[in-house]
Amino acid sequence: MTLKEFEVKSFKKKVRKSKPVKYWGIIAIIDGRKIKVILRKIGDNGQLHFWSVVPAWTTNKYRDMKLYSTMKGNPEDD
Repeated sequence: MTLKEFEVKSFKKKVRKSKPVKYWGIIAIIDGRKIKVILRKIGDNGQLHFWSVVPAWTTNKYRDMKLYSTMKGNPEDD
């Protein structure tokens, strides 16, 4: 979880507020191609929404076929 600043309207004025942001990375292997989908949630009560898709790349290694439980890297930069 990270803190990010967002512009929000408060009493008809734009104000910058900090909110916690959480990211999830989901990896699927379909026909030997890896596809990573990034989901993001802003705030504690915010909705989970689509953020990004990382382009597919081919794989033939067994280690890549196992289930990934964590995401490596920074989703904000990927």
